[in-house]
Amino acid sequence: MSNYDQEQGQVVVSTADFAKFRKGLVQALNDHQEQLLAHAQAIHTSILATADAEKDQALETRIATRIHKLLEGKTVHDRLGSRQVAQISVEDGYRLHRALVGPRPSAQQERHLLRRPTADLFPIQPMPPADAPTRALVRARNAEQKALLGLARQVHAEVVAHGAPAPVATRVRAALDRLADQLPPGAAARQIFQALVKAKPAVLVRPTVKHFPLVKASLTSVLEGDVSLRLDPVTRTVHWRVENNNHAVKRAWESNLGQVFHRLLGQMTWTRGTGGHFRYSSEYDVEDSRDYGGSASHISRHVGPLGEQAYARETGSKPSHPPTPRRLRS
Repeated sequence: MSNYDQEQGQVVVSTADFAKFRKGLVQALNDHQEQLLAHAQAIHTSILATADAEKDQALETRIATRIHKLLEGKTVHDRLGSRQVAQISVEDGYRLHRALVGPRPSAQQERHLLRRPTADLFPIQPMPPADAPTRALVRARNAEQKALLGLARQVHAEVVAHGAPAPVATRVRAALDRLADQLPPGAAARQIFQALVKAKPAVLVRPTVKHFPLVKASLTSVLEGDVSLRLDPVTRTVHWRVENNNHAVKRAWESNLGQVFHRLLGQMTWTRGTGGHFRYSSEYDVEDSRDYGGSASHISRHVGPLGEQAYARETGSKPSHPPTPRRLRS
């Protein structure tokens, strides 16, 4: 079930805790980058080692299979029993894929290869027995395939003979347009196009530090998927924002950035003038607000005295948990 939601908030910390927060954030993010680089290098080594055994599989399929195993995670045994714990997030999976597969051609670069048409691209079906009711249909279908192979060869020869700066796909489409009156109705043009035009194959790239760069100690902002974190050293404020998307807030707190943020907030000491709160809104809150009135958002999390005060102002009551200086409530 879909649930498009978003969240934003800000937290003020003490001067000492701001430096502690930023140092912890930088360390955690860099540790994660180094971990992703290690995963990417392991996948790269594995693909090279099994190239012969997996030669019939497309490169991107082989990469995706290994990334999926990281998403499935590993079995962890603890006092709660056995459970699967993912080693990476979905967003991390996309980053690993982008690092291992060569960059896609830009709009100005050639994205396709011209392929010579062969009979296997226009397959002929075996003729059924003489008394089979489908014999006439198969004969007609085979005749059409032979005709399309001839037209495909004609298009290929024309494109080769009149090589131009235009991309391969554009030149093939133009040739097909000129032969439109010779093509049978239906998907004939598309079949010829697919037979002649082939996307350039993916290229395996050796992952390096440049694919997973480390952040600097002076970090002021970080973006991961739909969630961003911004640090303001002047006001000692940390800003959290999750853009509107399907189940975006849940994914944000489960992401590496969200888990690091949650852990660091739990290490802060909340004193007078510090703390803050987060406001949550979903598509259902917006509908209820439109139909029945009231606010389309509510306080979803709060920390410190400033968070307690905001919660009391909005609800008219104190939070159910007594004030605890080192606790993040949600």
